Amino acid sequence: MEVKLIKTEADYREALTELAPLVDRNPAPDALEGDRLEILKLLVEAYEKKHHPMELPTAIEAIDFQMDQRGLTPADMVEYFGHRSWVTLTSPPSNADLG
Repeated sequence: MEVKLIKTEADYREALTELAPLVDRNPAPDALEGDRLEILKLLVEAYEKKHHPMELPTAIEAIDFQMDQRGLTPADMVEYFGHRSWVTLTSPPSNADLG
């Protein structure tokens, strides 16, 4: 099993191309393909951390994202926050709120 470090964007794309079918096959961890999957995953993660860092969202951004993904409205969130005024503090105004 030949493995090389990911040093360039071309190396990165090549690793992703090889990684995708391995993930789909879901090899056993103790199999040779399982080892290759784990090594490629670690190399890709290290490259992404250095060259494509992602900032963590703020708490409000995370809540807004989850609301959007689940199709929730501010009114749905009162159950979780306990009072409508708390929901207003965490949600940016929508066009419906502005009208």
